[in-house]
Amino acid sequence: MNKLAHSKIWSILMFFIFPFFASAQVENVGDKRLTLYPNQVEVKIPYYGTHSLEEERMDIARAIIVVHGSTRNANSLFRNMRTALFLSDNKDSTLIIAPQFLVEEDIATHTLDATHLYWSGGWRSGDNSRTGSSFPRSLLVSSFTVLDTLIAKLASNYPNLRNIVFTGHSAGGQLTNRYAASTDIVEKLCEQYQIKTKFIVNNPSSYAYMDDKRRVVGTTDRFIRPATSCEEYNNWKFGLNNLHRYQAEKGAAYMRSIFKEREVVYLIGEEDTGTNLLDASCPARLQGTNRLQRAITYFNHLQDTYGESILEKHQFAIVPEAGHNSFDMFTSDIAQVHLFENEPIGCKNGTTSIEEATSHSTFSIYPNPATDYLYISANDHYPEVIYIYDATGKMVKQVKSNTSKISLVNLNAGFYFMAYVHEGRVRSQRFMKQ
Repeated sequence: MNKLAHSKIWSILMFFIFPFFASAQVENVGDKRLTLYPNQVEVKIPYYGTHSLEEERMDIARAIIVVHGSTRNANSLFRNMRTALFLSDNKDSTLIIAPQFLVEEDIATHTLDATHLYWSGGWRSGDNSRTGSSFPRSLLVSSFTVLDTLIAKLASNYPNLRNIVFTGHSAGGQLTNRYAASTDIVEKLCEQYQIKTKFIVNNPSSYAYMDDKRRVVGTTDRFIRPATSCEEYNNWKFGLNNLHRYQAEKGAAYMRSIFKEREVVYLIGEEDTGTNLLDASCPARLQGTNRLQRAITYFNHLQDTYGESILEKHQFAIVPEAGHNSFDMFTSDIAQVHLFENEPIGCKNGTTSIEEATSHSTFSIYPNPATDYLYISANDHYPEVIYIYDATGKMVKQVKSNTSKISLVNLNAGFYFMAYVHEGRVRSQRFMKQ
């Protein structure tokens, strides 16, 4: 059998096998319920939470919403995020919510009543819930509408809530990327409650591209309109053509415009180069050969599409020694900072923007370009931890003690990014080593 024939057979097998393994019934269903009443019809989904969405709490300032992978293992993600929270200094003022998007097999196995919504794999891209002869439902609801309702309930029941961090791992990372590009809840939270929102995308299998170009094969930073027989490569969920109902109500132009204004952090495991549950469809293959390559390529795509201004609100980092594992991702140093420590970028109508914060910062680096050493000037205090990333997003140096001088002797010539916590927020600066 030649290589081309083998590749075609494998693609066909993955088309049928991948959904089967991804939808085997879940072992545990969340012990709490989020109830919605669209069109005056009661529907619900399960979730795990450190607190109930129905109770009013005055002590909560930050909410972490974490979305499971294709196996719908919300309990595992909830447990891993609780461990990550335990390692932080903000345990008392932070809640965690882990919603769970069920499939038909889950409804059958756990004998759930007719108010419970269920999906196919489309929950990760905002598709409507499903109905069938075995488990008929009178109302179909987008998974993104469910999330909008969840967030609105948080905002109304937690009067001192100031920050929402929305994150997901694997298929949950796919959802996070696409939800950030689709929802208008961010502006509503700012306008009504002055709540700031950030999205953290962990180890997804694919992304929603903002134009119809894809990488030149063999590169991660060159993009053209591909000559391909994969006609659906730019359809939603991989691109902005043929949008589904939730997205179509807003339109592709709106999505391109608002996505660049979102604060989004892309985290990818350094060792996430395997094929376990990797999307092998032709649109996904055009994005790269594994999750690490797809992540690097996607961040380069954003810069190719929007220019360097995208770096003001979108950040990227490779988590050292981490594979396709949510525990390793959530408990990493860089995730801890983004999840629990730094403040999201302020709302436009009243709080400090990233541009204002940068202009008033007393922290600067010089010379730029640099040769052997980079110097830091700070009128008030120096960062406790400084991370330096190369142009691919790989962390190449970490300085943990307060310092005004950083050695660049072991770094190759090229562009780098420095990330650090300053005035309660993660900031980044670009520099060049000659």
